[in-house]
Amino acid sequence: MFKTIPKVNFKDYFHAIEEKISGSYPFNLKLVNIKELNEGQSKGVYAIFFKEKLVYIGLHHGNTNVVKRWEKHIKSLTSRFLPLNFLTADKTKYPNKKNSEFTKFYKDLTFNKLIDFYQKIKNKNNYEKTIIEKILSDHIELKKIEFRNKYKNILNQYHEISSFLEQIKISDNKKTIQLLTNEGSNTTVNRLKFCIENWDDFKKRDNANILDHFECVYFKYVGDKNLSKEVLKKEVETRCIEHFKPIANDETLNKSELNISSNDHIIKISLFLNNLVL
Repeated sequence: MFKTIPKVNFKDYFHAIEEKISGSYPFNLKLVNIKELNEGQSKGVYAIFFKEKLVYIGLHHGNTNVVKRWEKHIKSLTSRFLPLNFLTADKTKYPNKKNSEFTKFYKDLTFNKLIDFYQKIKNKNNYEKTIIEKILSDHIELKKIEFRNKYKNILNQYHEISSFLEQIKISDNKKTIQLLTNEGSNTTVNRLKFCIENWDDFKKRDNANILDHFECVYFKYVGDKNLSKEVLKKEVETRCIEHFKPIANDETLNKSELNISSNDHIIKISLFLNNLVL
């Protein structure tokens, strides 16, 4: 069984502020969590709406408050916040066979830790700095190619997002570089597709109105406390996504043409969830 927690506005749970240190347009905003959802520290399913349209359905496992999940989605759905990553988490470690000369300087670093190390020595003028700059620069260029290939069917080279990412270089701040290399708050093809479809709106917004028109409802699971995460994902989240086809879910190939209000959608999702046999 699922209990419907009343629909909320994201503006009541987050503040958007200007990212003055690391940010540059369009990635010039920072998200601050100001409140947690009552009964949000539980297993359940959430549905995100934008301008009354169903955008995303997700599963929460109950380890933290569900608001933590929403934070990642706000960043990826709008592409206006830092930190954000357009690619998967970068676990590449150095040195490797192609960079064996680097071994004597620093062993077994991930790319992101190597960025930190470079920040400490970037004002030096020695062979170590030259080697690290080459490794970092080459890797950034590889990531740009990966970015182009991943989003080639939805994003052209003249879009503000593409133009910004194509100009990233080793001298940029770490959060900017990590748009291509970081962990957490990852975006996906369908999330970015939603963003681009609404970009004429999002690109004009600032910290005062970027969260406008975003709403979310939480369906708290109140059944068997021992029901596993795997069962919830397979039998609840996956089936819910397949049925309602939210545009920003990775599994959605063709978005739903159902043209109803968010309140009507909430009623339908609640009925669907409570008719599942678990």
